[in-house]
Formats: sequence, C-alpha cells, structure tokens
Amino acid sequence: MENSHWDLDEIIGWIDGAFGEATPPEETIDIEAVREILGDSGYQRYLQDQVNRQLIRDYLVNALVLG
Repeated sequence: MENSHWDLDEIIGWIDGAFGEATPPEETIDIEAVREILGDSGYQRYLQDQVNRQLIRDYLVNALVLG
C-alpha cells in the first residue's frame, strides 16, 4: 500500500495493533489500584512502557508520512 493513500488514523491503528492488546486511557484506570497491584516499581515500569509505545508510534508515523 502506498503511504500517500494512508489516513493518519489508519496508520495509528495499524501501529497500535502491532503492539498487541491496547491499554485503556489513563483517565479510565484506577491509579491507586494499579499501584497497589504492581507496587511503585511496577507502576513506574508500566508508565515507562506507555511512554515507549508513544515514542515508537510517533517515530513510525513520521517515517511513514515523511517517507
């Protein structure tokens, strides 16, 4: 598929699908429950994972759009 025909929503959906199961938006998560279950270090890993996913997604979107 030629990237000039791709819609940004399609690109983001394709990339998010490649990550596997999506995590819910932070506003729908009970942060205190996550902290209790994972502990502080587990919660920090969870947050870092979310940041990494966003960075990778942004990088790939830019690569596809800009060629």
